[in-house]
Amino acid sequence: MFTKKRAARVTGWSVTGCGSRRLLLTLAVIGFAVLLLATGCVNMGTQPEPQEAETPPVSPHPDETKTALTLYFSDREAQFLTPEEREVVRKGISVEEALVKELIAGPADNAHGRTIPQETRLISISVASGVAYVNFSKELQTKHWGGSAGETMTVYSVVNSLAGLPGINEVQFLIDGSKVETLAGHIELTSPLRPNWLLVPDRPVKLGTVPMDINKLKEVQAEVDNGHQAWRLDPLQVVMSEGPALGLNPAVDNARLISRAEQADGAQGEAKVEVKSGGKTYLVKLAQPVKQGQSGIWTIQSVEEEKN
Repeated sequence: MFTKKRAARVTGWSVTGCGSRRLLLTLAVIGFAVLLLATGCVNMGTQPEPQEAETPPVSPHPDETKTALTLYFSDREAQFLTPEEREVVRKGISVEEALVKELIAGPADNAHGRTIPQETRLISISVASGVAYVNFSKELQTKHWGGSAGETMTVYSVVNSLAGLPGINEVQFLIDGSKVETLAGHIELTSPLRPNWLLVPDRPVKLGTVPMDINKLKEVQAEVDNGHQAWRLDPLQVVMSEGPALGLNPAVDNARLISRAEQADGAQGEAKVEVKSGGKTYLVKLAQPVKQGQSGIWTIQSVEEEKN
């Protein structure tokens, strides 16, 4: 009896010890695995998160363009036009449309007078063969204050301002899509009008580089190719026509062509015209930005005052 019980006790202790060792070994393996996972030494099949591709910066206002404009408003006596420089931000509209809308908005300088009734709306504007067709709402007539001086300021405020843009030499007024004889009975509007620079006395000459709108110049070149505005093929005639918008007063007796070099190998043609204006002498440089040779239009590139 004693022998059997002792054997049983010994056998029981043997079984219990083996289980403890297995349990300890299992716990040790689990602990080591947890340690490896914590230190990142074991790859359990997880993939690194994909990094986002860098996106190039995008302008929040992609269609906005800053444009410098010269607007002509009335002086307080309604005798002369006075220039007002303004920078506007265009968004999806043409320079011509922006300019006319600024004229309708009125002057920013208290010394300048309004030239267009504020109730007026611009219906449309287009340019063809050097003529800007400006279609106003009926309020340009029905809300106009009348008088010969007032009508003159209104008409030439629009004409002179638009004529300062590339490719515009004349302006045709329309009211609700149709031509009218006059606004207030004094100036005939049935045909396109050229600017009247005599209404802008003591105008300073704009020196330096003249901005070019290459898209507009391409349109002008196309017009010339179709047989319109042939005078643009002569640099002297270009200065005679477009010089006044820059403050020059060229005439037959005070402007002369100094040089003209047309390039046929792709290089821009160059021309120089001397203009005597306001007791000073100016050198006007021209270029052929679209097409070279005899069929390429000329445009003013810069104006410099010659020192004696």
